[in-house]
Amino acid sequence: MKITEEDVQTWLVENPDLASVNEGIKPLTTQNKGLDLDSVKPKTKSTITEKAFQEWFRKRAIKNSYLFYHTHRSQFSPSGFPDNVLVRLEPEPRLIFCELKTDDLKVSQPSIDQWMWLYILQHIPGVECYLFRPSDFDEIDELLK
Repeated sequence: MKITEEDVQTWLVENPDLASVNEGIKPLTTQNKGLDLDSVKPKTKSTITEKAFQEWFRKRAIKNSYLFYHTHRSQFSPSGFPDNVLVRLEPEPRLIFCELKTDDLKVSQPSIDQWMWLYILQHIPGVECYLFRPSDFDEIDELLK
């Protein structure tokens, strides 16, 4: 099914907590559905680029025994699919989808399509979905263990 502009507008009306994100964003997980995204502020401001953040994240994932996939050029893929997919079987099976953004909240916000993918994927049993910023370094380290 192709998603139309009308579908997106309907989705925004039905999910106002995801449509009006203007502040910092906490990771979306299956454990925190219903999160008030407007009330969460970033821990710190950072000047790290998304590319450098992506490389740091890739190294952390591999160090913690994940198979790691990153979409380098998504121009020929459906819009909004999360840039990173991590999977491992041990010590416990995990499947993680995540999008990385910089701490610059004025220019680095998820697109509507990215929100839609994260929102839908987080409702699949056993799937973890996150949106991370460099200010989440400690949380990411703990999560990937």
